Amino acid sequence: MEFIRAHLKLILEYIPIALGIGALAVGFGRGCFSSDGAEPAETTIVSGSATTTTTLLPDDRIVVQWLNDSDRGSYFAGFEIFVMNADGTQVQQLTDNWNFDGVASWSPDKDHITFQSDRDGDSEIFVMNAEGMQVRQLTESDLDDRFPAWSPDGGFIAFGRGRDTNSEIFVMNADGTQVRQLTDNDYVDEEPTWSPDGDHIAFASDRDGDLEIFVMDVVGSQVRQLTDNIYIDGVPAWSPDGDHIAFASDRDGDLEIFVLNIDNGEERQLTDNDSVEGTPVWSPDGDRIAFASERYGVAWSDTEIFVMDADGSNVDPTGQRGWPTSWGG
Repeated sequence: MEFIRAHLKLILEYIPIALGIGALAVGFGRGCFSSDGAEPAETTIVSGSATTTTTLLPDDRIVVQWLNDSDRGSYFAGFEIFVMNADGTQVQQLTDNWNFDGVASWSPDKDHITFQSDRDGDSEIFVMNAEGMQVRQLTESDLDDRFPAWSPDGGFIAFGRGRDTNSEIFVMNADGTQVRQLTDNDYVDEEPTWSPDGDHIAFASDRDGDLEIFVMDVVGSQVRQLTDNIYIDGVPAWSPDGDHIAFASDRDGDLEIFVLNIDNGEERQLTDNDSVEGTPVWSPDGDRIAFASERYGVAWSDTEIFVMDADGSNVDPTGQRGWPTSWGG
């Protein structure tokens, strides 16, 4: 049990992707935005040998987190937020500071991005516009606030709040007001993801002794367990059609991507290799899934972003390092 708790602290408190953490190698083109987003600059995009300056729009674009190359001296400082096309082109850096900025989520209208950051000393929830400007802090507590997830109607943000081996699911208005607690127990409840109709929230919890996927309604009642085994199941991502939840699990010995049919409980393994893979995020049309994988590297520091069809076929590398956290539309 203590091993499970320690593992949960690793994957939940620092990098919520069940992949491990540390300094990433170089790979992204660098943008130029101030840490408070007050003064935007032209964005330099590097693609092959060509370099151009352009303005990027959140149309079918993936939000990723990656370690700023200049910050590689610290494991947990220096993670920044980037956006890129689904094929790995046109990478734009949105944050730039000596802090952890990550776990970002597009707003439904794609005008804003919510994310967690420890820039005020502990982890809090922030929001910025799609260009990385107008950064506002939404939460301020003595505990860590993390894993923000926007509701489908854009009116609310669900998130986890806690420390170490105890955390709960909360929801607040999108402007940070009216914070309400949904779960209340002595275990880890984290990684909320909304159903497309906004009526339910799936989340990861270790309340049965290991990490499993659960679902509840938006007021915290009618909690139902969706996975049940002796392994770690986490990082749930609800499909746009509402029928499936993608997640990462170590049930075959290393972390792989699985998908769960919510109605009949059928589970299918989408990836199967000897490397660590996690953080599945669905494309807006539900046809593809982006995920992070070490399959081309020798350690977690070689993590790269891949895109595959929703059935696990046609896996394509993007050529970019990091972890996907949200896919725009």
